[in-house]
Amino acid sequence: MVRSAVVIVIYIFEMLVSFCFFSRICERKRKIGTTLLIGLLLFIPSAVIFNLFQNEIINTSLFFLINFAYALLCFDISLKNAAIQSVMLDTLMMSGEYITIFPISVMLDIPANAHKDNLDTLIIYALTSKLAYFIMSQLLTFIIIKTSHKNNNSGHFLPLFIFPVLSISTGVLFLLMSYKTEISPVYKIIFAAICVLYIFASVFIFIYYQMFADR
Repeated sequence: MVRSAVVIVIYIFEMLVSFCFFSRICERKRKIGTTLLIGLLLFIPSAVIFNLFQNEIINTSLFFLINFAYALLCFDISLKNAAIQSVMLDTLMMSGEYITIFPISVMLDIPANAHKDNLDTLIIYALTSKLAYFIMSQLLTFIIIKTSHKNNNSGHFLPLFIFPVLSISTGVLFLLMSYKTEISPVYKIIFAAICVLYIFASVFIFIYYQMFADR
């Protein structure tokens, strides 16, 4: 019961991150209270679903879908841009987990999946990874606002999907592999560093797309 409550709190925090993210780059279609309520109605049931299955692939797919639905229901954003921003948030969320879980696993000398059985580890992972996720999402909003990328009608947006999706897929596969087999601390640190590079590469592709679209 306590673990379920912690997961729900984590999802509520992720909802607030999404609210801050979309509020900064889009106009709201509804009042703040209604927007937050819709967010809770989307994210809390998703936390319950995650508690039932505890599957990384389901978690990743569900996170994209609820952010996509949240953006369309509550913010003035096109279908295409809602999809792009949701994929970017998914990438940042997963990257935030990878760049914190693996170093913590090495420093504390615990398995990468220790949070599945230990509540204290889950809280430590959540505090660090969600803080990283929030910081990265705010940096992304700064870049979006700086490049005025809110509703660009250019059709050349496919790379914004391809690279983040490949990054997420690679990360999920590595995470699942680390749950099943023993991976050395060196590889965990290397993968965490690669995730950081993934983040920079995704942002670079995002900026390049904006420059290309503005021509």
